[in-house]
Amino acid sequence: MLPQVYDPRARPWIRPANASTLELIEQVAKCPSGALSIKQ
Repeated sequence: MLPQVYDPRARPWIRPANASTLELIEQVAKCPSGALSIKQ
């Protein structure tokens, strides 16, 4: 999990600038439900 990126109490609750591209790609790949995806 990337707590520096995802904070459901904050608005906006997703802050992708707080992680590297590789960290975000790895996190999306771990999503078991498929709710997260990468659009190229």
